[in-house]
Amino acid sequence: MEPTAPSMLRATALAGGLTGALAGLPYLDVANGCTCMSLVWACGLVAAFLYSREAAAAGVAFRAGNGATVGLVAGAFHALAQSMVSAASFAIVGPVGLRWFLETLKALPDLPADTADAVDAALAQVNAAGPADALGGFFLTLLIAAVCSTVGGLAGGALFRREPPRRTAFPEAEDRNDAGA
Repeated sequence: MEPTAPSMLRATALAGGLTGALAGLPYLDVANGCTCMSLVWACGLVAAFLYSREAAAAGVAFRAGNGATVGLVAGAFHALAQSMVSAASFAIVGPVGLRWFLETLKALPDLPADTADAVDAALAQVNAAGPADALGGFFLTLLIAAVCSTVGGLAGGALFRREPPRRTAFPEAEDRNDAGA
């Protein structure tokens, strides 16, 4: 009887929820954006690692394709968690991380005038953001997470690849050989 693959729900929800919650926190959201969405890439990688361990315990194979699938699902959980934490922090303290980043950028000594005008326009948009912008942010995060966490999961599938133990067509023949040796 062939072993069945474990559910990916636990691995994907844990990896996506954890990285999404971190990415939604003030200041960490800006750091995540400045580091090429490193938490989203890590989401897929962590989900692949967790699921590879579950697959190994169940005795089933775990390959790069499995990692990509797990990364994609974890990306959806990441987008949901990030949007919920971002909305809550926005309601409590506002967009402090983004506002801080833009004000720091504007304070640079040799900032060209046209760039300073663009930063002023961005600050005005940040200060005027509302609930509808949060919904748009969710869909943008979902799109980015779908791509980045899938690639992270693909890399995790290659790194944490596991093959199940080989089974022969006649297991009772192996038992007789082991007993006679």
